[in-house]
Amino acid sequence: MDRSDIQLAELKRAITRLKEALALPKDDIVRDSVIQRFEFTVELSWKVLQRYLKASGISETLSPKNTFREAAKLSLITDVEAWLRFVDARNLSSHTYKESLAEEVYASAREIPPQADALVKSLEREA
Repeated sequence: MDRSDIQLAELKRAITRLKEALALPKDDIVRDSVIQRFEFTVELSWKVLQRYLKASGISETLSPKNTFREAAKLSLITDVEAWLRFVDARNLSSHTYKESLAEEVYASAREIPPQADALVKSLEREA
């Protein structure tokens, strides 16, 4: 099984960039930057997991939520509900812009780094 193309380096970069933005004092510009980087992190997490699952023999096309459910079954992630919330927040933020929604997505973005770091560690152990 060839898992060399799952692109962990891109995911690691996205997580690092998100953490950099989260470390800045919050204002509207920083919040919007955090949201964009959160969206990248969720998207790359899904795509990396999708590639991993395909390389593991799970070849059907999986939606983001189903991908995270399958990852939980394989113990690649421990908190599937958190990942499902991240997907929901990412979907809302990319289709709607409201000030109150931006604050909710920013709060979700603050929660994802430890989950994403754990995902990377799980995938590195499996590689």
